Amino acid sequence: YTTLFRSKAEANGLQLLREGPMSKIRFRETHICPVGEECPSDILEQIGEPRRCGSCPLAMKCVDHLPAIAAKRNQLLERIKYQHRRREQLEAAGEPAAVLDEVGGR
Repeated sequence: YTTLFRSKAEANGLQLLREGPMSKIRFRETHICPVGEECPSDILEQIGEPRRCGSCPLAMKCVDHLPAIAAKRNQLLERIKYQHRRREQLEAAGEPAAVLDEVGGR
């Protein structure tokens, strides 16, 4: 049943992409959302809360998105490393806690 429903929902997602207004379609790094990130109530029942796109049967996802997902992950990791190094530099310079809190990193 789950596979049948998922296939039906994915088909509905594809149909929404084909027939829905372009203004509702959202292109993200990991998927395409045919409902403008406004989760329908029946989908919310399945995924539990809004914007859990990874488990949404309407979101169009494929292996073509893996490079984009990897790039986004690498970008976030690099940002974290940079902020961590920056905070260590500020700590070594004796900056006050308010300045350190702005940088974050811990």
